[in-house]
Amino acid sequence: MAKNKRLGRKHDPSSREVRSATTNRQMVDDVLQHCPAWRLGFIDIDHEEWGWKNIEKNNPIEVLKKLKDYETRKWHEIRKDKKRDHSVNIDDLSTEAKKRLKQLKLDDYDSLFRFRLSATMRIWGILDGYKFNILWLDPDHTVCPSSER
Repeated sequence: MAKNKRLGRKHDPSSREVRSATTNRQMVDDVLQHCPAWRLGFIDIDHEEWGWKNIEKNNPIEVLKKLKDYETRKWHEIRKDKKRDHSVNIDDLSTEAKKRLKQLKLDDYDSLFRFRLSATMRIWGILDGYKFNILWLDPDHTVCPSSER
């Protein structure tokens, strides 16, 4: 064990890992106590199917109402229903979604998060703490199709 002069006592360097894990847990707990904050820096306007240029076809008032509702909930409430709103590994996305992420230079992320707005409509984005970087409006659930709709 090395002696920590500042504390005047012996210090076990491996205890840094325990403190780091505790700090990480505290950070996660802190994030879960926040409501989502929407960020638009990654928003994909131009994609033919998922681009926000198509919002007019997808009842924009309802989309905004849903986002407004989510904004009143804390992340720990949102994440309770894992079937409804959850992270999805990039490997599980459609080929087109992976290709589009590469075009947008966003293919270095491990996962995306999705909000379920209706039976088929999803909003996809990238989580950064409690901030949600909106990416796609997926009206037909094709970014990551599933057999269960």
